Amino acid sequence: MKLFTYLATASLFLVVSIANFPAKAASAVDLASEAKCRHLARDGVDIDNLAYWRNALTACEAYLQAEPSAIDARYFTLASRFNLQQFEPALAGFEELAAQGHAPSMDYLAKASAHGLGRERDFKVALAGLRKARESNDPRSADYLGEMYMLGWGVAQDFVMARS
Repeated sequence: MKLFTYLATASLFLVVSIANFPAKAASAVDLASEAKCRHLARDGVDIDNLAYWRNALTACEAYLQAEPSAIDARYFTLASRFNLQQFEPALAGFEELAAQGHAPSMDYLAKASAHGLGRERDFKVALAGLRKARESNDPRSADYLGEMYMLGWGVAQDFVMARS
């Protein structure tokens, strides 16, 4: 009898939980596209395989369609476009996110300026963007700043500053 009462209570709780679940909740397909997008387009992925980035872009576009207001969905979609060398739309989107204070977008803009990807090579612009991102305690910007000091890009080569 106790088992029956326990199961009935658990079932009732489950029914109430499902009934009170927000109507805007993502479907299983949306969650799968978000997870796949986050996995494929995550920061620090260094893959030169265009098929890989096409798969990432497809997953991230599905995530963005399901969650159009999610900054991560937009950011990962832009990162996939950037890695597919679709620089113009990616950089325009990163500019918008960076204007809102999104530090990882600032990192991509700095990378584009430092390497001349989709824009003129300009170390001063790259350094300014990285310093601004670093003010937000963005760890990736610290790595890029260190590289610029190590290589002497736009600054005097300084191994002590590179290490710090």
